[in-house]
Amino acid sequence: MRLTLRTLLAYLDDILEPGDAREIGEKIAESPVATEMVEKVREVMRRRRVTAPELSGAGSGPDPNIVAEYLDNTLSPEEVANVERICLESDIHLSEVAACHQILTLVLGEPVDVSATMRERMYSLGAVAGPETGENGRGRGERAAVATASQASETPAAKPASEFGSGLPNYGGSGSIWKRLVPVAVLLILAGWLGLVATDPTFWGGSHVERPAETQDLALVPAPLADAETAPDGTSDAAEPPAAQQEPSDQPQAPEVAINPPPPPDLEAEMNDDKPAGAATLPPDNDPLDDAPEPAADPDAARPEDAPPAAPAVDLPQVMYTSLEGVLLRLETLVEDEHESTGWMVVPRRGFIHPGETIACPEPFFSRLRVGDDRFEVLVNGGARLTSIGPSDVSLIGFDVTQGRVAFYRSSGQDADAAPAHVDVRIGENLIHLELADPGTLCGVEVIPIQPHGKPEEGEEFDRSVGGGLFVREGTVIVTTDVGRRIVMQPGRGWLPWPIDAPEAEPGNLLVMPRWLTPNGPPQIPLERALAVRYEKNFVADQPAILNVPAVVKDPDPNMSEYAVKTLALTSNVRELLRALDSSHMESRVAAIVGLRQWLPLDPANDQRLQEAIDRFFRAEDGAIVYTLLWGYSRDDLRDPAICRQLVDWLENGNRAIEELALYYIRGTGRPTDYHVDQREVEKRAAVSRLRTFLDRHGAFLPSGA
Repeated sequence: MRLTLRTLLAYLDDILEPGDAREIGEKIAESPVATEMVEKVREVMRRRRVTAPELSGAGSGPDPNIVAEYLDNTLSPEEVANVERICLESDIHLSEVAACHQILTLVLGEPVDVSATMRERMYSLGAVAGPETGENGRGRGERAAVATASQASETPAAKPASEFGSGLPNYGGSGSIWKRLVPVAVLLILAGWLGLVATDPTFWGGSHVERPAETQDLALVPAPLADAETAPDGTSDAAEPPAAQQEPSDQPQAPEVAINPPPPPDLEAEMNDDKPAGAATLPPDNDPLDDAPEPAADPDAARPEDAPPAAPAVDLPQVMYTSLEGVLLRLETLVEDEHESTGWMVVPRRGFIHPGETIACPEPFFSRLRVGDDRFEVLVNGGARLTSIGPSDVSLIGFDVTQGRVAFYRSSGQDADAAPAHVDVRIGENLIHLELADPGTLCGVEVIPIQPHGKPEEGEEFDRSVGGGLFVREGTVIVTTDVGRRIVMQPGRGWLPWPIDAPEAEPGNLLVMPRWLTPNGPPQIPLERALAVRYEKNFVADQPAILNVPAVVKDPDPNMSEYAVKTLALTSNVRELLRALDSSHMESRVAAIVGLRQWLPLDPANDQRLQEAIDRFFRAEDGAIVYTLLWGYSRDDLRDPAICRQLVDWLENGNRAIEELALYYIRGTGRPTDYHVDQREVEKRAAVSRLRTFLDRHGAFLPSGA
């Protein structure tokens, strides 16, 4: 039996013969593609936000009649291939076909049992419907009478139609209370609205309602006209409003509204009191009339031209979080019992990111940020952490990327004559400026913190260098370094490793296109999407991520546990990372090692923080070993026979964290080994014996000069 999409659906709905089901099950188990397709069918049918296929235009699929024939297995092989190709390329069509197949299986597998009483009742109701003539010339009433007579000997006598009708519930009848209350409610609401309109003087052209004097400064109303006389104390002597306000014009006039309301009187006085003696009093900064009267000036005050000019207002573009799924975290200040602390909170949908705020996108999610009025988008891949920085001399927005992969995309739908998009990117101590010159330009930065090779000596600076670089996939990017160097990058010359401010740094060919550098984020297989949906449930709005994520480390699924550990590393949760070193999953232990080692050199104070955290979770002798292993070794150290033998000895320590750390460095030398921390003790002893034999022959894991 051939393994096609239709036989796969029949297998999932359990309508195959036992022999065919066994054969298809074996083929699915042997084929990774078929196994992935089974997971995809189940996932799209469970997905809640899958829409229906369009009937015409973009997104439309095969005719519904063709789909019906496909489900009935009456199409030709060529048409079957076309339908299955559409389903494989579109989750919407796949979920539609799979759901229809499941519904038909239930309906056809369990036919509806119509009782004789129900049949008689339906015929009697048809007889009451009237003598409407059908296509064969026989009226409905006549057909019902004939059918009733034909079954008179087999069923009880038909009851009068009135008796059947009286037994039916009166849905939507005149007795329904809702039909009587809805019109009354509508009339009451309409009457209330008309009453409000009738009592509103502004609706009929009246003036605004007089407010108390202490609140008039905050009102969004036009300022007095310039020809009003002003008393020495700054108050107006005009008793009547201007004629323009007394008599409404024939043309409707839009109210003049101040953009920035003036400060309250006490705040304005405080601002002026803080000025040094001789400084000019601050006038209201929201007066819409440039020629409004000024209050009497102090003769001892400095002249206006002596005051420094005010800095022009800068219209900073807003950064909005626009993703409809996934998780984005933001580092916020939390106040509990009058004590302040910091915690990572979930950014709400369509929330804004302000300058100075630090955000992080955990794996396996993907976050999209829109900058300004569609100037460009910031695409934050899972595992990235960055901070929004303020404007510079050449750009109004920038980002300090601590780690991960971040892309910048200027939409291809923009006008070709539109101004280029500008963004600053800080990588470590270096600041570069990116100019996205063309519509459709897509570039990205990758920042990989370098793990330490041993603890720095006293007075020695920490190595904060990073790996990765700058990628350009589409369009033209003009890069300006902080030393004034200008580099033009395009896809043909779209790769530049860090640091790019070196004089010899030149862009090279992008031989392999990064999988993550796309306008829609990295593609995901169905299993990854299912895991992302499941992991997202652990993040609750208005709750710090620390409340739920550490518990996921103990999840029996190694993928979920690894996601949780990587989130702890992304948010610098050192205490929970040390706990994760003892995880039951090898993937989680390795993720904790990498997270701790990448965090260590970011700040010199991290050394003391690590020592304090280790003292809480490990015994003194074990804590010293963990501290040494986390700082790591250089390649020269791994040529030392004594250090190599010490690493092998630690494989028999009995502490799972120490054994995994020692194995991490042995594997890093490229030396193959069949040792695993989770093996049985007899297997571990045999693997350790083979490593010692290797050291007896070669002395160290790395040869001299390697």
